[in-house]
Amino acid sequence: MKKAAFKRFTTLLTAVILPVFVFSQGMQIGPLLYENVYPLQSFGDDTPRHLMLAQTYYQLFDQERTMFALNNAVLHNPNSVHALLKRSQFKEMIGLKTEAAEDLRRANSLNPYAGLLYGMNGQQGMMSLLAFQPKSGYRELSTERRLGYYFDFLYEKICEGSIEEMELDLVETIIDDIETNQLEEALSLVGVLLNMYPNSAIGYDLKGVIQLKTGLLENAHESFQKAVELQPDFAIAWYNMGRAALAKREIERAQRYFDEAILLRSDLTMAYFDRALLRKSVGDAEGAVADYDRIIKMKGDNYLEAFLNRGLTRKMLGDFNGALSDINKAINNYPEDAMLYKNRGNLYFMFNQPRQAIEDYTKALDLDPKLAGAFFNRGLANFIIQDTNKGCADLNEAASLGYEKAAYKLSYFCTQ
Repeated sequence: MKKAAFKRFTTLLTAVILPVFVFSQGMQIGPLLYENVYPLQSFGDDTPRHLMLAQTYYQLFDQERTMFALNNAVLHNPNSVHALLKRSQFKEMIGLKTEAAEDLRRANSLNPYAGLLYGMNGQQGMMSLLAFQPKSGYRELSTERRLGYYFDFLYEKICEGSIEEMELDLVETIIDDIETNQLEEALSLVGVLLNMYPNSAIGYDLKGVIQLKTGLLENAHESFQKAVELQPDFAIAWYNMGRAALAKREIERAQRYFDEAILLRSDLTMAYFDRALLRKSVGDAEGAVADYDRIIKMKGDNYLEAFLNRGLTRKMLGDFNGALSDINKAINNYPEDAMLYKNRGNLYFMFNQPRQAIEDYTKALDLDPKLAGAFFNRGLANFIIQDTNKGCADLNEAASLGYEKAAYKLSYFCTQ
C-alpha cells in the first residue's frame, strides 16, 4: 500500500505540482524567450497554453510531451510564427534537422524577419533588425575639456621659468575668451601676444585653435605648423594639427599627428580620445576600444565621455556585456540623454529581456518624443511579448516620423 501511495504521489508530482511550480518560475525552451511572455487573455486560441506546457515539459526533460505540446500549439494556429520557430528550435536540438528546417521555412514565408526577431540568428542578427545609428550617440570632447590641458602645460612652463609673467597673463586671458566663445577678442589678444613674443609657440597654437573654430582650416594648419616648428616637442600643437587635418578629411595625416602627440606626451588623453574617434570611423573598432581603455585607466570616472563611447564601440564589436556596463555608468552621469536609454534598450533587447528594453525605449521617448528609432525598436519588443496592438502602434508612429524601415515592416508584422 505504501508503494502504491508513493507511486500515486509521484505521478501527481510530475503531472501537476511540478508543472505548476515551473510555470511560476517563468522557464522556457532554449534561448528563444527568457521570461514568461504569454498573456493568455490576448489570444483567441490555445496556442499560448500549449507553448507554456511545452516550456514546462522541456524543463522536466520530457521530450515526448514537449513535442506533443509544440505540435498542438502549431495545430491550433498554423500561422503562428512564434510557435513554428519554437518547434523548429526544439526539433533542431533533438536532431530532427530536416523537419526543423521546414518549420523555419514556413515561419520565414509568413514573416522573413521573425527569425531575427526571436534570436534564431544570434544577437548580431537581432541587432541587424533594430534601428541602430551608433554614430549619433558618440560624444565629442567639449572646448572646456580641451582647453583644460593648457593649464598643465603652463604650470610646467612656470616651473621651468621659461614663460614671462606678461605672456602668461595674456595666454590665460585668451584661453578664457576662447572658452566663452569671445573669439574676436581672443584673436585680437593673440595679435598682441605675438607682437610682444614673436617666438611664442603657444601663441601660434592658440591662434590656430581660434581659426579652427571659425572654419579657417588651412590657416589653422599653418598656425599649428608654426607652433611645432618653434617648439617641436609641443604635444598639444601636434594634437591640434591632427584635429585640423581630420576636419579636412585628411585621415592618414590626422592619424600621424595624433600618434606624434601621444609619443611626445603619453598622458595626453584628449589625443587618445580623438584618435579613438578616428579609428572607429575607419573601421578599427578594436583600436578605438584600446584608446578608450588607456583613457579610463588614467582618468577613470573623470572621463565619462570615454565610458559612453567605449560602450557604443563594444556594442558594435559584439561585446554586449561590456557595452552594458559602460552605458550604465554613462546613464548614471547623463540621466537626461535619450540616446543612452535607447542604446541600453537595444542591449536588453539582444539579451532577450524585452520588458526591460521597452522600459528604456519608453524613457527615451519621454525625453525625446520624436525619436523614431525608439518607437520602432519598442514596437519589435512588444511583438516579442505578444502585444501586437502596441507593437503595430509603435511601428505606425515610427513610420509617421519618417522612419522608412518601419513602414516596410508593417506589412509583415501587422497584417490581419
